[in-house]
Amino acid sequence: MTNVPITFENMNEHLIYDTEVDDMYYYVDGIIKENWIEPLGFKENKIVANTNDWLYLINADYKKMPMINLANLHNSMYSNILNERTPITNIDEPVINNITAYSTGTTHGYCGFFDLIMNYIKVYAATEHKLLVYTESSGGMLDIIDHLCNKGILNKSKILYIDPYHVYKFKKAHVPKVTMHIYSIICPHTKKCNEFITRDIIDNSIIEQYKQDRVNTHVSTIKTAETDNVVAAGAFTKESVDMFCNKNNILFLNAGIINEVVLIHKIHHCEVLYASFGTSFMKNFVYISDKCRKIVVYVLKGSHYEIQYENWHKTQSNTFRNAKFEYVFVTHDELSNLHVDKDN
Repeated sequence: MTNVPITFENMNEHLIYDTEVDDMYYYVDGIIKENWIEPLGFKENKIVANTNDWLYLINADYKKMPMINLANLHNSMYSNILNERTPITNIDEPVINNITAYSTGTTHGYCGFFDLIMNYIKVYAATEHKLLVYTESSGGMLDIIDHLCNKGILNKSKILYIDPYHVYKFKKAHVPKVTMHIYSIICPHTKKCNEFITRDIIDNSIIEQYKQDRVNTHVSTIKTAETDNVVAAGAFTKESVDMFCNKNNILFLNAGIINEVVLIHKIHHCEVLYASFGTSFMKNFVYISDKCRKIVVYVLKGSHYEIQYENWHKTQSNTFRNAKFEYVFVTHDELSNLHVDKDN
């Protein structure tokens, strides 16, 4: 085995794009960098591209530094293995990857999570393959895994939890590509995710319980500064959101705090969803049903989301299922004082 350092300049020569890799080493650096982490698969002196979104999925002007980070991580871990400086856990069963660079949250993380979990259930759930799940994943993703196990869609004994800062060696690993980095209203992938949620996650007995509890059919996932956010930018003050929801009798769902399966069911049962532009909207609109007739998205004035909205709105449909989208630009104070007409 050789130990030629991988650099940004020579990385393309050291990438493996295979989706089936034997004797693959695997390591997750759990430090969150902005909104992503560094999972990395490698075999000798080559990196398995499909184990990290930055190596095959993301086309961005700012991807040089993430790729440099991944090259340096590989060099360090590979050197440790060559010099027997790190313990290794050997896994003989075949495994399927369900870990992405965004497994700790964000719309990107959930988009990839559903893409990979749907593929596993469709192709591998009935086989001996084990599903790799990161122990420090977003709590919501872990909630969904537990829920699917409780429903018998996943087999709990086939879940293999991967810890950060620990080297694994898989005798046979399947590393499928994530196909989408973000939900698009007009993309078939988004429709597939919505259908999967309706078919495999929604539990009608839970919905009936919500009906008995007279759950408000107008719900809000507007991001506040006190929400459990991976990305805090663009959040409204908690005071403004509380005033808005209380004044208009809207049920506030504190995404990131509330159990994700409960969140999914409450949104699925709603008639109107109020969200803020960003993850609050882009992650959660996929959970609606045909009962939802409107999604109101609040864009914080003066935030970077104003520019993101302009880029987003140019290419998107204005409806999803039966829901129409309405975008409103507001300040914190304006949100506090808004009155919504719940009949329209």
